Amino acid sequence: MSRAPKKRHPKSEEPEEDCGEEISSDEIQLQSRYRLIEALSTAERKASARVENLLEIVFEIDADGIVTFLNRAWEHSIGHVRDDVLGCALVDFVYEEDSLIFQSAVEYARVNKGCAELRVKHSAGHLVAVSMCLTSSNAEDGGFLGSFHDVTHDRDVREQLTVAKEAAENANRTKSEFLAAMSHEIRTPLNALLGMSDLLTLTELTPVQSRYLQSIQSNSEMLLTLVCDILDVSKIEAELMEFESRPFSPSALLEEVAVSLAARSEAKGLELVTHCESTLPQSVLGDACRIRQILLNIVGNAIKFTKEGDIVVSVRGEQREDSCWMICFEVRDTGIGIAEDVREQIFERFMQGSSSTNREFGGTGLGLNISRSLVEMMGGSIDFQSRIGEGTTFSIELCLPMVKEPKAVQLPGACDIRALIVEPNRAQREALAKTLVDWGIHVDSVSSLKLAQEALRTQDCSLLFVDIQLCQNDSDDVVGSLRRYVEDHSISPIFVGSMGLVGRGKHHVFGNATTLSKPICSEPLLRVIMATLYPDEAEADRGGALLTAPETVSRGQGERILVVEDNRDNQFFIERVLEIAGYDVDIASTGAVGAQKAKENDYHLIVMDIEMPKMDGFACTQAIRSWERE
Repeated sequence: MSRAPKKRHPKSEEPEEDCGEEISSDEIQLQSRYRLIEALSTAERKASARVENLLEIVFEIDADGIVTFLNRAWEHSIGHVRDDVLGCALVDFVYEEDSLIFQSAVEYARVNKGCAELRVKHSAGHLVAVSMCLTSSNAEDGGFLGSFHDVTHDRDVREQLTVAKEAAENANRTKSEFLAAMSHEIRTPLNALLGMSDLLTLTELTPVQSRYLQSIQSNSEMLLTLVCDILDVSKIEAELMEFESRPFSPSALLEEVAVSLAARSEAKGLELVTHCESTLPQSVLGDACRIRQILLNIVGNAIKFTKEGDIVVSVRGEQREDSCWMICFEVRDTGIGIAEDVREQIFERFMQGSSSTNREFGGTGLGLNISRSLVEMMGGSIDFQSRIGEGTTFSIELCLPMVKEPKAVQLPGACDIRALIVEPNRAQREALAKTLVDWGIHVDSVSSLKLAQEALRTQDCSLLFVDIQLCQNDSDDVVGSLRRYVEDHSISPIFVGSMGLVGRGKHHVFGNATTLSKPICSEPLLRVIMATLYPDEAEADRGGALLTAPETVSRGQGERILVVEDNRDNQFFIERVLEIAGYDVDIASTGAVGAQKAKENDYHLIVMDIEMPKMDGFACTQAIRSWERE
């Protein structure tokens, strides 16, 4: 019989004395086994203590779902005594409506880790939401190891967040609907007010009455702009802003914006200059209405914050991959500039750089915020460079798919044409010269009539572009001398000026003079040159190119128009405008009456209001179309 090995005293550093007895291999194996059992027992006690002290519920079930182990956290979280649960089916403690979720997780855990969120019945009678994780124990009995994590608080928070989110969405939806309704209710009388003001301008007014009327019109337009801006902000916040994707010409769009704002710049004595690169695509794909809105905001601000000088509006393009073009619109002014310390906040709502700026120039500060939001929603960027007292340059970049490739202007015999530009404004002089050079014309430019006379003596010239303002300000002798030289040398003069000067002034002493209004746009400029140099080829188009008088309105000749509108003031305004144009007008105050009139009479056109009580414009149109199909 082997004896247990002698133990060495832990504090003794002296080696045991050799007793002369040899230790057998069986004793060595037995000692190793004892040490291993002791280590395993220690590890088991530590592991058991750790599992018992976990805040999460840890359990073990066999292949039939019977509980074979639970830690102390079960009693703390679920309330049932642990010994009463051991030997019971775990599914009996799961809320009945979630039992299928539990069974599905058990089946899934046979091949993979199963997770599910379910509810367990507490001993006090309420339910505890838990997140269950289950995995196969790989034991011979086919059991599972699992855990419950109490997520009752998390679920309550999620439910509260869901309720709060729904309430916020409902509130936002209600706000948007309210703003849309209020916008309609405000814009309807405003449109009538503006319309009546326009009609009033057609009557005879005293100077004082004209001044009153001008104030009514300007303030009504400001109020209408404010209402539209607030509505746009609401749409952007609610993510309800919609964008179209239709072909449009970047050059034509920019020039259209400049023409629409020409009266404002002219009223302040500012030069509004446009320039479009000749290499731009003929058309690209995008939302022209929103881009126009952005440009109107930026150019309008440039006019508002510029006291003297000029505003240059230009567009250029650069071809990118996949037939896309980076279109860059630039608006440069010589205004007050923007301080560097307000650079980050200039695009925020209701910001205009400083309170003094707001007091002096007015406005809400919504335009730039709306413009940046629209640009970014279209995938573009907007930025600016500025120096106080020297002006600001805004740039808007948009990557847009090309529809029609660039097309060079083919001007007959352009290489033999030499033009002299007489223009005091440097920006206008350079922009016009660059356009003509792009068309293959040789160009010289000067800033006064005296310099023009000197230039004409030294070189031949086919075209002479002269600013009308120079003729107004210079002496009759200088203007007469220039006229005689032009007539003697068969030079074709083209006089350029603002709408207020075109059609009157000293330039009429030039018998063969052609006039063109500012801002100078590419298409009218080309037509004027063609009509001047090649009258036989451009005779049919000559009248449309010359801007010496307002275009003739195409008058109605008995054509019948139905106006479906519920607002009496709008009815009167629309009816009066159409009658002045020569049309026969019928009025319907409701959608139902409009649908009935459309069935009983033949109309060339129906003007349909959208927002009407009982039957709105959409329903009325649908009723008319259905009757037409039947």
